[in-house]
Amino acid sequence: MPKSKKFWEIINKADNTAEIRIYGDIVGKKSIFDNSSVDPISFADDLAKLENRPVTVRVNSNGGSVFAAQTIANNLRTYKGATTSIVDGLAASAATIIVMAAQKIIMPAGSMMMIHDPMLRIEGNLNEEDLQKCIDSLKPVKASIIDSYMKRSKISKEKLYSMMRATTWLTAEECIKYGFADEIQGEVNPVVNGNMLFVNNLERQLTDDEASEIKNKITKHTNVQDQTQKEEFSMHDDIKKALIAVCNAVGIKVGDDAQAAPAAPQNAAPSNVLATQVVNQGGVTASDPVQAAVAAERNRIKELEEADQPNNAVVHRIINQAKENGQHLSDIQAVLDIIKDEQKGEPGGQQFMQKLVEDQMQSGSNQVGANPGGNMTEQQRDAAAADYMVNLLQNKYKGGRA
Repeated sequence: MPKSKKFWEIINKADNTAEIRIYGDIVGKKSIFDNSSVDPISFADDLAKLENRPVTVRVNSNGGSVFAAQTIANNLRTYKGATTSIVDGLAASAATIIVMAAQKIIMPAGSMMMIHDPMLRIEGNLNEEDLQKCIDSLKPVKASIIDSYMKRSKISKEKLYSMMRATTWLTAEECIKYGFADEIQGEVNPVVNGNMLFVNNLERQLTDDEASEIKNKITKHTNVQDQTQKEEFSMHDDIKKALIAVCNAVGIKVGDDAQAAPAAPQNAAPSNVLATQVVNQGGVTASDPVQAAVAAERNRIKELEEADQPNNAVVHRIINQAKENGQHLSDIQAVLDIIKDEQKGEPGGQQFMQKLVEDQMQSGSNQVGANPGGNMTEQQRDAAAADYMVNLLQNKYKGGRA
């Protein structure tokens, strides 16, 4: 007989913390195949083994059994260690009950929650009296769900009843507003293809109305992100130019071509072609835009991680920032090349930056005003930009802080 599998996974971390991953459907029955328990009663035993260490509960689930979710939530509420829940894409239906039980709730931008009335799957032949009993049994279930939401909610109980009745999809920003989450960290990218929602390897069938609603929310989220990224790119371009000006000022000659991202080799495939190739290698139809987008994103992260230098605080921070704001390796390659070329012989990029700052300060260019007037020459503006960068680096990295 096949071995039954729990719908949660507990991972012990090296820093004396633990993660509980609930990825998939929440079930509430014991296995019919063998004696190993996968019902939530055994969740309490697994939780007790963590001995009150800090726990992060990561959830990406369409929901499932309300009673199983309530059991897990109760165990988390009585757990004596610190608890944090993170919505790794979607917390829908019963999964929201588990998320609400943590002391702190984090949602990445683009992640969502969905709340709705409890439902009952009915089999067999039922008469009117039997059906009425089923309807009546749902009322206390809904009341118990409302109670779990009210422990955190900033809105009224009547509003919650109405939102559940209407089946309500909530963005991370809306969850913050209503009290269902505490902060936004990171980002996921949901995709609606027809009536299917794809988010972080989770799929959910949608109604026509839900698909339309979520597409609208995704579009608004994307517009906000695009505007933010445009502002960030503008800022990064200014800093890159200032960094190049600093290098030139201290005798490190950087050509004009270093100010632009290196051109891709002529035989290199465009990013969209690369995504298609990755999809093909995975055995997925290349015409599937969802899988192509996922493959492209994985390739972007992989390239950045391969260029990372964890022992180099400056490079490591640049790589992490690029991951978060959607940049590709080519977008930051010019700055990485400057650091790489000039840190030879130095124990690390942080020391190189400090030396660069000290050399520039001794050059006297720090006497140039940081707020140049409109009548300054281009050379004077470059000097002022260099001075600004020196001060920025001085404040950020002097004294060994990263």
